[in-house]
Amino acid sequence: MKTRLVTLVLAVLLLLPNAALAADSTTIEVGFNQIQVKVNGELAMSNNLLYDGTTYVPIRNLAEMLDWGVIYYDETRTAYIGMLPAGEVPDEVIGAAEKEAASASDEDTVMENKGVQTIPVVFDNITIKVHGETVDTSNIVYNGTTYAPIRAVAEILEMDVQFYGPTSTAYIGTVPQHEIPFEVYKEWYPDAKRPLSHVPATGDMAGWQLLKGHEYEDLVEIYYKINGTILSTQMHEIREVDLNEIIEWVDDAGNTRYNTVGDLYSLFGSFSRYTSDWFLDKFGELYEDWFYIGTIRAEDIVDDYVQETGQLVIPNQVSLTPDAEFTVESGYEEEETSVDDIISNIEALMNKQ
Repeated sequence: MKTRLVTLVLAVLLLLPNAALAADSTTIEVGFNQIQVKVNGELAMSNNLLYDGTTYVPIRNLAEMLDWGVIYYDETRTAYIGMLPAGEVPDEVIGAAEKEAASASDEDTVMENKGVQTIPVVFDNITIKVHGETVDTSNIVYNGTTYAPIRAVAEILEMDVQFYGPTSTAYIGTVPQHEIPFEVYKEWYPDAKRPLSHVPATGDMAGWQLLKGHEYEDLVEIYYKINGTILSTQMHEIREVDLNEIIEWVDDAGNTRYNTVGDLYSLFGSFSRYTSDWFLDKFGELYEDWFYIGTIRAEDIVDDYVQETGQLVIPNQVSLTPDAEFTVESGYEEEETSVDDIISNIEALMNKQ
């Protein structure tokens, strides 16, 4: 539990004056603790009431979890949440609230058993202000605590609220992603990315690990294997592509040509490091799709994952002195691609017709 608020007062937050309960008191039937409430992933140790199809939650407890100051001023029957408007609350009331807050503890909250009870309450006897602005919401005072509809409380705290039925949990603020199925979480947060995981691969890839949850999962399968400090990665395209499909295209001389998708992919691969508007102009989406797959950096995705999850730690066994010299050699030999090379490959492809 975070540091207790320094500005809580017993009226709205611990014990409202007895007059509040006497005025306009009525008896209603409520369901206690039909749900659990979490604020930024932390379970709220407070009661909630289900009344007339709406869940009411205590303002004090939830505001306390976020270190929001709350003051109750009995003379105006107003609960102030957050910043106090200058001059509206006397200094002695603020001082008394500070003393009450300092002596409060988690044990002050008596948790009711889940179930239906008939209880005495007072409706809408409190005005709620947030940073000095009046909040238009209903409220219920029960046993010295002010309850308001959960969505109104979320708005008061300037946070979102989500409800997950299978666990009967209302989330105010951030939602722990691991507690919710990703499909549901994605509906709440469209920009969310599935957390990565891995499972043992089967079939021809037995002995490897299949990476799950990456953003290209509908296009490729990414496999990895660790042998000591050596990390191996493979990427298999799984999107449905008919390599035998015949593509009709027109060469620069105006001749109509016919080649399979597989042949054209082979042609594209011959110039994978060549940026060509020519290919895009001739083959359009076919070339774009092929090129996009080639931009997936499976090695980088796997490397980040295995290091973040502690599966692979690369030891640092090299010590350098200030006057040390070193060079980096690459096994990759840069090749220049000329227009003649492209034409030569295209002619070879045409001859396969």
